[in-house]
Parts: sequence; C-alpha cells; structure tokens
Amino acid sequence: MKKYLFMLLISSCGQSFNSNSKDFLLGSQIYCSNTSETKLCQANEVIVKNCINCHSGYHNTWASYLTNTAWLNSALITSGNSDNSLLILKLKNAGGNMPENAAPLNDADYQALKNWIDTI
Repeated sequence: MKKYLFMLLISSCGQSFNSNSKDFLLGSQIYCSNTSETKLCQANEVIVKNCINCHSGYHNTWASYLTNTAWLNSALITSGNSDNSLLILKLKNAGGNMPENAAPLNDADYQALKNWIDTI
C-alpha cells in the first residue's frame, strides 16, 4: 500500500520540476556562458526578475526560450523592432499594464530588453 501511494504521488504531478520553488528556471541559464548571446542573457535576467514570478501556466514556457530564435518563434518579440514587440508593448514603460501591481521596470532593465530585441 505504501509503495502504491508513493508511486501515485510521484506520477500524479507530471512535471519534471517543482513549480513552487521555481527550479524550472534553472535551465534558462544555459546560454549565458555563450558570449555571442550576452544581450539575450541580460534580457533573460530582467524577465526572470520582473516577469516569471507572477506568471504561471502558459507563461512557464518563457523559461524554455533559451535562444533568440525561440523568442522570435514565440511571436512575443519582433526582430529589430522593440517598439512593435508584444513583450515591450505590455510593459507599463510603454503604456501597457505589466508588471501588474508593481512599478514599471527601471530604466536599465527596460533598455536591456529593448536593446536585445533591436539587435536581433
């Protein structure tokens, strides 16, 4: 009986990470050692710090976007055009409502996101 309950407990979640501890974000650091992806790494730090904590479900996929191509394929950013990228348009800094119940991003974080998108 104990063995059955243990197996049920392990298999019932269906996740390979503990969503409560945010350890699903650990994989998002992989590309940061690649110097050609410096702006992507800086943007990732801003997103992890300001966005991921409040989002669950659909937005958990953001942690799996480990390359510029993955972000472009998500349709959240437009190559070379931060002003028309959904990720930027949703921010309070650009007239949107994110981060919700928080202040707009500081200028350095906002510019890091814009610079990353504009140079892709």
